[in-house]
Amino acid sequence: GNWGTSVIVSPDGNYVAFTGSNDLVPGQPSGGPQLFVKNLLTGDLVVASSDINGQLGNGYSGATAYFSADSRFVAFDTWSDNLISNDINDYYDIYIKDLVTGEIKLVSLDENNNQPNDHARLSGITADGSSVSFTTYASNIDPDGNDGASLFIAPTFGSQPTIFIT
Repeated sequence: GNWGTSVIVSPDGNYVAFTGSNDLVPGQPSGGPQLFVKNLLTGDLVVASSDINGQLGNGYSGATAYFSADSRFVAFDTWSDNLISNDINDYYDIYIKDLVTGEIKLVSLDENNNQPNDHARLSGITADGSSVSFTTYASNIDPDGNDGASLFIAPTFGSQPTIFIT
């Protein structure tokens, strides 16, 4: 496949996440890039940048990606706006995919579930996958206003609020 610009190996060494074109998925037109996760033990290939029903993302995905320590979750950035029904900001967002259930969630939100009015960039994930960190220059979610890049810690699955760091 084409587009192999980002590669990350899971902490246990059993999975690799990488960007690749849509033609790695049988029956899909050329395009992409998507974020793929390959199980190195079984050879199974999963499109992480897909919605819960398997619909591929419609924008660049996976420039940055991180696995949780047990490799169950992969967090990534994407410009796709079709992975959930209410991604409306037209900027790079941060998502987390549960590789066991297929559930996907937009996590680059503020404590009131507002999407940033600028790109969000993934900067890390906790070992258990319960939170991710991201940065953004978005003025609408920065409590201090538009004073440069802001850092947030966002819960992935659960009801805790996003925390503004700086």
